[in-house]
Amino acid sequence: MLNIAKTAYSQGKRTVLCTVPEEKIRRKLLRYVSIAVFNEFQMGKATKVTIDGLPSVKTATLRLYGRGVETIIVKMNNGGTLIFADENFQLLEAHQNKATALGGAITPELKMIMEMINNHTKP
Repeated sequence: MLNIAKTAYSQGKRTVLCTVPEEKIRRKLLRYVSIAVFNEFQMGKATKVTIDGLPSVKTATLRLYGRGVETIIVKMNNGGTLIFADENFQLLEAHQNKATALGGAITPELKMIMEMINNHTKP
């Protein structure tokens, strides 16, 4: 996984991480990740921050950003989603996250990730 991310990064590609890698490669891998998509538990595990609400999620998000991850999306336990992109936080409330397309197969979060990736890969 580390070699794939490193190669993609060296070729100017964007990478998306949706799981927390093992401790032994985590620090090395994060510098090559463009977008991280985690839930609160995964965010705590990835950053070693005790997650107990929005302030701690923001702290953990800034820690990931400090390790090189450009965009961070955190699915909150309350149903909302915290997005950190372009050095700004945006909190989507739970009612904004309900799936509407293809019987729920494409959630707003997935659509937003795809749009972010497309916007960042355009010449």
